[in-house]
Amino acid sequence: MMGIRTAIAALGLVMLAACSHDRGPPGPCGPSALGTSRIQTVGLDAGPVPDLLARGEVVITFDDGPHPSRTRRVLDLLDRECVQATFFLLGTQAAANPGMVREIAARGHSLGAHSWNHARLTESSVEAAVADIDQGAAAIEAATGRPVMMFRFPYIDTSPALSEAVREAGYLDVTVTVDGRDWLNISPGASVQEILNRLEANGRKGIVLLHDPFRSSDQRTRLLIDALKAADYRVVALQPAG
Repeated sequence: MMGIRTAIAALGLVMLAACSHDRGPPGPCGPSALGTSRIQTVGLDAGPVPDLLARGEVVITFDDGPHPSRTRRVLDLLDRECVQATFFLLGTQAAANPGMVREIAARGHSLGAHSWNHARLTESSVEAAVADIDQGAAAIEAATGRPVMMFRFPYIDTSPALSEAVREAGYLDVTVTVDGRDWLNISPGASVQEILNRLEANGRKGIVLLHDPFRSSDQRTRLLIDALKAADYRVVALQPAG
């Protein structure tokens, strides 16, 4: 398995080197920008990610992308605020939009896998679920040439046996502690208010879940950034160890 993933990653390095249109990470921002307060290195031995956050700190994450245009609008907003996020990508979307995968990484954001096609992995055997995760991660690695270590379960649904198998396969499960519920038919404003309420209930810290391929993803992102600034939250960016 690792041999196949290494070969795919090597191919991705060649593709990445040939791509000249990707932008670099966000440049310096003005004093009104939300910014990124610090980088948190994460790995299999670093402990649960939520435990690494202090009061007032949030990690912004996006699931289910990338989308060729909607994800870019989200990236543009993050650039203007010098905010670094983590994008958990579906393998099907990464395979269909490899250039966007590379652009997300080139703009300074970290990447994680989110399965191949968002199947509920607890309904498969453990072996089939891990194979699905590997397939999704391989599509991301093919685009960037870099190994994928972070992972998020679709529907945040796992079992003790599956979680252990995923860890043994070399993936760090990055869960969600603050869900904006933007996958429901609620307004961007209501979604952001839900995030603020849950952050307060969670001791003013958490891993925030939004989605980048939705029609209102950019509007939600803009409202969230404004709300976090107004409430004096600090953004922490995740960086995989190694």
